[in-house]
Parts: sequence; structure tokens; C-alpha cells
Amino acid sequence: PTSLIHAIKALRPTALIGSAVRPGAFDRNVIEEMSKLNTNPIIFPLSNPTDKAECTFSDAFEWSGGTVTFASGSPFPPLKDQNNQTHYAAQANNAYIFPSVGHAAILTEAKSIPDDVMLEMARMLSRMSPEEDLKRGLLFPPLDQIREVSIKLIAGACLEICRRKLQGRPHVAERTLEEWEGEVRKSMFSLPDDMTERKAR
Repeated sequence: PTSLIHAIKALRPTALIGSAVRPGAFDRNVIEEMSKLNTNPIIFPLSNPTDKAECTFSDAFEWSGGTVTFASGSPFPPLKDQNNQTHYAAQANNAYIFPSVGHAAILTEAKSIPDDVMLEMARMLSRMSPEEDLKRGLLFPPLDQIREVSIKLIAGACLEICRRKLQGRPHVAERTLEEWEGEVRKSMFSLPDDMTERKAR
């Protein structure tokens, strides 16, 4: 039977995505082979929980010589390199895209959500992390910014749905991105002031 190493050598992929719940599937040989093929191999062990991940962040970092672009389904702690620089394991989950596309579908009364809309949302999200964060492994915006990030993603998805004439709601096709952002803000749930104050104490 064909092994993962044989497949990598034959196909020369730029990325590996693990979702088969096989801990250790991305072993040293796999990561080293990916590193030979790519300056920054993309390794995403997305299986949950952490003990089911295809590899750990520390192993992927060590075996790639610190060049890995890493994201996992469960959190891994940050680590320091030999220069005492801190590197972070990005956590890739559905907190950004799925809720945003659902919200956009409701606001536009979308007839369908094709794959291209999801891909455009992924591109939008990819542009929201500063270059300095990306260098440290922070592939996604911080979760404490998720509300503002979501507003931009939802508005962008609404615009994309209308651009493709997939909206079921009349009279929204000509809205601008700024107009959609305004509607998204009005449609989002906010805690009452008294609850916000209690939470801050």
C-alpha cells in the first residue's frame, strides 16, 4: 500500500491537512520530507482533541527547522526558539467563517452559498492578520477582536452574495460594503449596559 511519504514524494504538496484522528501520522519523516519540498511547509493537524492531533506544534517546529506554517484544531502552547523568540501555534476552527456566513445568509436571504463565497471569505480573513503576527505564527486575528472581524466578514459575504445575484431579499443588490457593515452592526446582539458593567467588575 502507498504510504504518506510515498504520496508526498509523488505529489509534492505544499500543505498537509490532518482530519483522520490518527495521532502521529505526521511523523519526523513526513515533516522533514515536506520541508525539503517547501520553504515554509503548511502543516495543519486539525483532529480534535489535542491527543488525537496528527503531530504537535513543538515536533513540527523542530522537525522543520522552525520553518513550518502551523495551525491545529486544538490549542498548543507557544514555544521559544534558540534566539528566545516566541512562536505561536495558530488554532484553526470555525469561529470566524461559519457564523459569519450564516449571518450573511440571513441578512441577504441567500438562495444558496456556493464554495466560491466560502473561499472569498477565507481570503478576506487571511488579509486581516498583520505581517508581523504572521511571522510569529499568528495566522488568524486575535479572538478578542472577533466582533469587529466578524462584522467585516459578514458584510463582505453579503456583498459577495449580492455580486453573484444569489440574494433573495429585494432592494439590497446595490448596497456598498460600508452600508452592509452598518446593517451588520445593527443586527448583532449586544449585552445590555447593566450586564456589560457587571461583567467588567
